[in-house]
Amino acid sequence: EEAETAEQMANLMRSLPRPLRKPMLEELEKRDQDIAETVRNLLYRFEDIEKLADRDMQKLLGQCQTEQLVCALQQVDESVLTFVLSNMSKRAKESLQEEMEFKANATEDEIQEARKGVARILAGLCDSGGVKID
Repeated sequence: EEAETAEQMANLMRSLPRPLRKPMLEELEKRDQDIAETVRNLLYRFEDIEKLADRDMQKLLGQCQTEQLVCALQQVDESVLTFVLSNMSKRAKESLQEEMEFKANATEDEIQEARKGVARILAGLCDSGGVKID
């Protein structure tokens, strides 16, 4: 039930303007740190990376581990993959594509876990003002 409540809160907060989210999360944190952390993790999704400006995408990529990206990008829409690759240097792009060919058999759980990891990094960057989702 707590997970369902956190999911509902995250969905509600996602519909609000960004400046309102931070004070709400801070208030929630005072009352229940565990739920606040869960909501924060649900507030940002892997799919949100498509909403990043190129420079912000590059900041995010700089924070991600290669293995995490390789896993997170499996079975992803072509548009997402193209966007990610277009924000990488030629050498990094070639290296990532090569790694993706070798590890093309990740389980659904591994893929979801990697995507959650990228979303957590995105959340941290957004919270610190390092990147902005439009």
